[in-house]
Amino acid sequence: MKLALLITFILLSTFAQAQSLKKRLENLKGNWQGKLTYLDYTTAQPFVMDANLEILQLNLSDTFLFKNSYPKEPQANSVDTIIVAKNGKRLSKNKVIAIKGKDPVHGIEIITQENGLDGNDNKPAIIQHIYKIGLLNFDIIKEVKFKGTTKFIQRSAYNYLKK
Repeated sequence: MKLALLITFILLSTFAQAQSLKKRLENLKGNWQGKLTYLDYTTAQPFVMDANLEILQLNLSDTFLFKNSYPKEPQANSVDTIIVAKNGKRLSKNKVIAIKGKDPVHGIEIITQENGLDGNDNKPAIIQHIYKIGLLNFDIIKEVKFKGTTKFIQRSAYNYLKK
């Protein structure tokens, strides 16, 4: 009996986390305007450019499209597909390692990680994305910790305001 209750509790809390992540992304739907600041590895200096974001949900599913556009560099426009895993433990291929905050008024932070390659010479690294969600603001921060190092460095930051 105790095992059945434990399994039920785990399944319900996993479902709740997935629904919570999906709801948080649903709240982001619409148009956002802002800036991208990224670390230019060649010069070791930050570079800032205008950036816009449109977030769409596909047919009320667990799939969201992040349509990135850059007014002064349209050749860099792209679309990212974000899928909320059924168990709420992944956003696409990235493992959700933390969710902080209670509601959009006081801010919510979702942190994901993945192993990947980064830098001009594609070095192995842990890549961390931090999604900071507020009522009228949305930030996406990418941090990188290269193999053999102990600290994350900020690779890029998108800072958006709701249109």
